[in-house]
Order: sequence, then structure tokens, then C-alpha cells
Amino acid sequence: MGGGGGSISTRYENNELHVGFVPAIELESVKDGSSPLSKDYKAIPNMATLYIQLNTKIAPFDDPKVRQAFAMAIDRKAINDVLFYGAFRVADGFIPPEMPGYSEGVRSYNYDPAAAKKALSESKYANNLPRVVLSYGGSTGGDPDLLVAIQQQWRDVLGADVQLQVLDSAAYLREQRQGRFQMSADGWSADYPDPENFLGKLFSSTSPLNYTGYKNDEVDRLLNQARSESDRQRRYSLYAEAEQKFIDDAAIIPTFWPVDHLLVKPCVKDYPTAPMTIPKYRYIDIQKD
Repeated sequence: MGGGGGSISTRYENNELHVGFVPAIELESVKDGSSPLSKDYKAIPNMATLYIQLNTKIAPFDDPKVRQAFAMAIDRKAINDVLFYGAFRVADGFIPPEMPGYSEGVRSYNYDPAAAKKALSESKYANNLPRVVLSYGGSTGGDPDLLVAIQQQWRDVLGADVQLQVLDSAAYLREQRQGRFQMSADGWSADYPDPENFLGKLFSSTSPLNYTGYKNDEVDRLLNQARSESDRQRRYSLYAEAEQKFIDDAAIIPTFWPVDHLLVKPCVKDYPTAPMTIPKYRYIDIQKD
């Protein structure tokens, strides 16, 4: 899609680009059809999830009440609408809608300041919440603007003192693998289109990628049963049940499902709209006028 000077939309209109991302500030007009660029607009949902993960082995997130309080203190819709101009989709669950086995019945915590304050007051850290550090790396789900907005909401709703800590990729991964973080911002993108790639990889107590230290015997049982279940719908139902249980336990707070907002010239034929990461440019053809 190219480098160079000038805004993406200007360069696109000047025919310097065949494909470009829609600038967030122009997204509303492009989506509603009032922009001359609307005719070339493509929205491509990603089979991916952005989230905050909480270390269940380290204070204060060893208490589920604290984890639930932090989950209910985030107004994801307001952040998406105001900060990102509606570029994301609020993650109502963990598995994205494009994933086979996605269940509309699974629900993450809604923004509820009163319930968040109540949960914190019922925790063992009521009136004694320690300082919290949220770690993020540049190549993960840690958009600094997003994290600053969430940090402010935690301060406003819970009075929580959360420090943001940016780490280089190697240090970030090392901190996660060694279980030394309190909170971290991350993202997960599908390697293959099956719920096991999200749920089994991240939430089984035996998975090396379960950095939160989360362990729930019932979730493990459901995941193990789903792996060997031959009936597809029954299998999806088991995964949905496991997903709801770990969301309720709030070891992970889903925030957003990403969407690629693109401008694609009419001469670019067969541009893939698959929600997974694939080598897109091997499939396209550019036809000259």
C-alpha cells in the first residue's frame, strides 16, 4: 500500500495508491456514502480479538471480584465511538463473529460503574487496592491511545492507580511467559478457523499460552470434551459454555474485534476479503483501463 508523503486518502484520490486504509477521521463519511471515496470502500472484519489479560496469581487479580470490577469499569462503546470513530466492533464475547462456532448467547461484562464499585467493595482489596501496572508491547494489542482511555476510566470509576508500561517485544513476551505481569494488553488472531484455536490455546490450564494462570476444572472439562466431540453443533455448544465461564471469571477482558477499513481501486480485481491473515496480493489482478 506504499509509503510516501501526503494523507492516504489524498494519495488514493491522486491515483498514487491502488489500496489504502481509510483514515479514522474520514470513516463516518466513507461508510455513510457521503464521501466520493465511498464507492471504493470495503470493510473486512478480522477473525481476531483484542483484550486485557489479568494475572490470576498476582494481587490484586487473584480476587475474582477485583477482576470483575475492572471489567465492568470499561466503557468500550464510548471509547470506540469517540476515540476511534467507530472503527472497531465492541467484543461482546471472546470468539469473533466470523469464527465457526461463534455464539451470540455468550456475553462479556457491560459497562456498569455502580456494579463495578460494588464488586470492588466486596473484594479483599476494598479500600486497599495496590498500584497496578499494565504492560504492553508495540506489536501486540496495546494501542497507547486505547490504553490511556481505559486507564482513565479505571481511575474515574474505581479510583484505581494504573501505570502503563511499554516494553520491547522480547521483554514483553518474557514477562508473560514467566508470569511476572499484573495486567497486559494483547491480541489474538486465528491460525485456523476453529474455536479450539482461541479457547483451548488461551484458557486450558495445561496450555503454555495461558499466561493468566487461570485454572477452572469445569472449563478444562468442557474444553477436553469439545476436542473429542464428533457432533459439530454439540461441540460448538460445549465451547460456548466454556467461553462464558471464563468470561464470567474475568481472567481476560475482551475489548474489541478489529475491522480493516479499506479503499480499493476498481481496477484491482479479486481482492480477498477473508477474515484471516493470508497472502492477499498473490490472488489479486490489476487490470489497466
